[in-house]
Amino acid sequence: FWFTADKRYVLKTISDAEVATLVRMLPEYTAYLASNPDSILTRYLGVYRLVDNGQTTQFVVMNNIFEGSPTLDMMYDLKGTTEDRWVDPEPGKCLKDNNFAESTIYCDDATAADFHIAVIADTKFLEKQGIMDYSLMM
Repeated sequence: FWFTADKRYVLKTISDAEVATLVRMLPEYTAYLASNPDSILTRYLGVYRLVDNGQTTQFVVMNNIFEGSPTLDMMYDLKGTTEDRWVDPEPGKCLKDNNFAESTIYCDDATAADFHIAVIADTKFLEKQGIMDYSLMM
């Protein structure tokens, strides 16, 4: 991942297959986000290809979900699996599922219910698209 200088956007490299999937699902993805404003899915802003001296790099630009937040103590990329999901903690490093295993999050019942509804709807949408790799950034 890279961040723009103002930290508003995130850039992530992607493969040819990921570009093809994103382009294929784009009409349904934009319709889904328009009708599900509480979705927690990434908001993609563009897909780009950079060619430098014959070397091609493809990347997406996304909103930084943490932009404007106070300094984060910890950040997690949760995928719902434990296989290869540990990193040695370091300041500013994104942690994974096994780092999160002993953590508890507290919120009121309404927030928990809204979050659960959004995750279920998003998961159903991704399943319909044939996508199984879903990360929850916290």
